[in-house]
Amino acid sequence: FSHIIANRKWYRREARVIKKSSGLRSFGDAQGFRIPQADGSWRKARAALSSAHINHYGWVRPIATMIAKTNSFNRLWHGDGAKKVGTEDLLYVKQFGVRRFEGALPIYIRERARQLESYDPFADQKVTNWAQYLSLWSADLIERTTGWRIGEYSSYKYTKKY
Repeated sequence: FSHIIANRKWYRREARVIKKSSGLRSFGDAQGFRIPQADGSWRKARAALSSAHINHYGWVRPIATMIAKTNSFNRLWHGDGAKKVGTEDLLYVKQFGVRRFEGALPIYIRERARQLESYDPFADQKVTNWAQYLSLWSADLIERTTGWRIGEYSSYKYTKKY
């Protein structure tokens, strides 16, 4: 609840403001938007890259609530036979890019985060998948030195930067 995760498994850019008249429709898993074409295909939208930052607080919830949420999502995506998460060690797994968040929290999330501030699910965890961890570490090294994020998915085309 006082952490941020930054690695290539978590998307860093996505369309968050759209013009109502643009013809955009929710696409795929509703992470992004595209424009439906008459032939049934989808065209990427044009987008402007903003310097604004938006943090996601969907994981800032009590443990029992997060376990229920995760199980619900797993059932939605994988059916009734989906593997259930029953404990926090299955919910919060060690991954590359976890670091303490040092910024100021929005007013509406401060109290919830304060109640959970002493809880650190990553404190005593060990890496269980070294191949994936090292892959993310090397991709992060390339991104930090060159600015290029390997394999980054984008559902839009940049036209300008603000």
